[in-house]
Amino acid sequence: MHIGIGQHVLSPARSALGVPGGCAVIKGGVSAWIGRGLLAVILGLYGLYAWYLVQALPAFPMELAYSDGQGSSLFSTIQRLWALAAGDGLNAARSLSVLCTLGAIGLAYRFGTTLSGDQTVGAFLALGFVLFPPLVGVFSLATPHAPVMLLCLGAAMLGVESMRRLTRRWRSVGIVFLIAVALILGLDSVPQDRLGGPNQDTILTSVVLPYAMLWTGGLMGFMASYSAKVRIRLGRGVWMARSALMGTVVFLSGLFFLFDSRADQLLAATGYVFGIALLAVLPLIVWVRFVMPDVRAILAWLAFPVIMYSGFWVVLGPITQESFPYNWLGVESAGGTGDIVRSVGSARPGASTYFIDNK
Repeated sequence: MHIGIGQHVLSPARSALGVPGGCAVIKGGVSAWIGRGLLAVILGLYGLYAWYLVQALPAFPMELAYSDGQGSSLFSTIQRLWALAAGDGLNAARSLSVLCTLGAIGLAYRFGTTLSGDQTVGAFLALGFVLFPPLVGVFSLATPHAPVMLLCLGAAMLGVESMRRLTRRWRSVGIVFLIAVALILGLDSVPQDRLGGPNQDTILTSVVLPYAMLWTGGLMGFMASYSAKVRIRLGRGVWMARSALMGTVVFLSGLFFLFDSRADQLLAATGYVFGIALLAVLPLIVWVRFVMPDVRAILAWLAFPVIMYSGFWVVLGPITQESFPYNWLGVESAGGTGDIVRSVGSARPGASTYFIDNK
């Protein structure tokens, strides 16, 4: 028996296969082509934006520290292997992060599509990668942030793969392996440099406001997850989305209260969990796509656009030359790179300027 909702088909048989979502993916039709077109635009926009920052941002101490073998030895090994394929220099090392993020965008698209059965939903989930300038900046650096995010999304994707392709045992092994590698890369980190600008030295200005759309979307997604149609369409994926929001809050709170991390460190640390945090928005996207067209209450039609539009202005409003990553643009041409390197001179005796010389 199948139950139709919108243009798609709900398939109870998918639950028997171990797939959290309850909808079969429709690969044809207008919605599918719109989703694919949006994904192509998102990948193109992100690629251009990130490559601009790769070339424009100066070398940061944490990048130089990783190049000198500090922090995770696994990440240093990955960098050396990548250098054999992509060449030497800072831009080549940063290109690994850009490729990892492009892969993460594809995984987010597939995750949303697999759970909801709608490729437009997957595309709008992937859209989150181009909405947050601080994250594009962090994911353009030669640091483990982008690889860790890719691994976390890969683990989440394995959790929703069809049992026809992977047995439950091998899926579990894959999830544990990806999470273990992510922890090895992320936990053994080097001392963070100050990334935030002069006006980003508090939790409000470095975590809350720059990612306001993420927190707003996550909270609204949490409320949307109680909609009957959303629960039917996402199945057990609803609990994955709720857990993603709670896990992100716990992670950032732990860094702040237990490890005494500075506000600007949290600005960059959000990159480690961004891929998971983004999943919390999925119920909201599904609600807007399938439930909101049937809502008759005028208040909902007035309130929702105002909330989302206000969120965009909160994110885009603080984009100035005093905010990361724009506060570092042009620093190198002004001789600022030397100042950045000297800021960690005593912490890294004999540190090389290899990246700078070969940028």
